[in-house]
Amino acid sequence: MEPIASPTRPDLLQKINEKKYRVNSDYLLREIAGEYAIIPVGAASQISNAVMVPNDTAVFLWNTFLQPHTISEVVAQAAEEYEAPEKKIQDSVLNFVHDTLKSIIRGGCFIMRKEWMEPVIEVQEFVANEYVAACESGMVYKFTCDAHGGPLYYYPEGDGKINGEYTGHGSAELLGFFYHPCDAKHEASVTSDFYDGFVDYNYNRRQDPNEGVIVWRGPNNNNGHATIELNMNSWATAKS
Repeated sequence: MEPIASPTRPDLLQKINEKKYRVNSDYLLREIAGEYAIIPVGAASQISNAVMVPNDTAVFLWNTFLQPHTISEVVAQAAEEYEAPEKKIQDSVLNFVHDTLKSIIRGGCFIMRKEWMEPVIEVQEFVANEYVAACESGMVYKFTCDAHGGPLYYYPEGDGKINGEYTGHGSAELLGFFYHPCDAKHEASVTSDFYDGFVDYNYNRRQDPNEGVIVWRGPNNNNGHATIELNMNSWATAKS
């Protein structure tokens, strides 16, 4: 079988205004002790033990591609944020989408702008028993199961971020009709699966304002814990 040729630059440029890209929800960007890491979760964690370390511009592009965007839209946003020729930014974004992220992309004032750097994500491979130790030496999140009681739902299909405000196209699934907070302070690995969810206080089977929570299924993925602290970056962390 002959190898498949990579798309040429003209081919890619032709699709700039035609195709939108967003990051795969099986990968999460996490800030841990002031450093960023891209961690495979869900199905992706069964395939790869790679922890990816993005630089500043890669973090910017990752966060931008959390929502579907064309390359030209992202180039325009980057040009407002960074100081660099537009062609350099465009080339970098093309490389970011096609090469760096090809396995994890789915489909009168003066403003001081930052210097544009080539977006880089370093991939560090570890064997399974080294993975947790390598990811910040076994870092864990510390949070409290404190959402008020009621029917607890969660969204198994992520939307690229976890903040209790689901914007994806998946359906919510009922975890338990009689959920109540255990008020325990849990510790969960930063590589654990967390989900957007809601407690259905209005009993109408849909998420209404002020019902959003973050759901953790427990260490064996068979339980339901919910917190109303929706900014995971504010959660305490520790080494297990």
